[in-house]
Amino acid sequence: MTSGMKGGVHVVKTPEIIKEKTTGMIGYNLITKQTPAAGLPVRSVLVHEGVDIDLQNYLAILHDRKNQGLCIVYSKKGGMDIEQVAEEDPDAIHTLPINIRKGLSVEDAAQICTNLGFEGKLHAQGIEQLMKLYKMFLTVDATQIEVNPWAVTPDKDVYCVDAKINIDENAAFRQQEITKSHSESDAGIETDPNEAKATSMGLNYIALDGNIGCMVNGAGLAMATMDII
Repeated sequence: MTSGMKGGVHVVKTPEIIKEKTTGMIGYNLITKQTPAAGLPVRSVLVHEGVDIDLQNYLAILHDRKNQGLCIVYSKKGGMDIEQVAEEDPDAIHTLPINIRKGLSVEDAAQICTNLGFEGKLHAQGIEQLMKLYKMFLTVDATQIEVNPWAVTPDKDVYCVDAKINIDENAAFRQQEITKSHSESDAGIETDPNEAKATSMGLNYIALDGNIGCMVNGAGLAMATMDII
């Protein structure tokens, strides 16, 4: 069941509006482009101090199969679904491949900041944050770090206002502190119960329409079997 509220992030000014928004979220399903069609139930809401925003940029560090390394995806059109930006204005999204052996250089970080229009202390802050985000990506065995928005304030400071971090499941044994904190936390949004059960058993579960189940030991075999079905 959904309350009809759109989106999971809301900027509010007063405690009264906080109460109004949380009442429309807790106990209801949140539906976004990242959730199943029916949405996921919300158990709790994070209330965090906001910052005034002049500009919203998009930034993500991702695995890039094409160059067998990593890449940085960035855009001046942050604060909205990157899927929507890609559909409506693909030229607004830029990609910088990273040589995994050389890593992200200060020069590369500087070029990204220049392309986003950062000047003065914004430029210096942007470079520093990019280098630290790249270091964090490697340190926590991430598969994705997405910052949206990577915001610029009226005082000309850069903030990572909202972020999503995915950790490689194959490196969970090295990141037990992170995985444990995630599993024990009241994360606010429930995962699919079947997915959670499968994860606890070391399996990958993908929900599809229909009533036929396919259990295999590899993605290629899964696709071939589904094609046959």
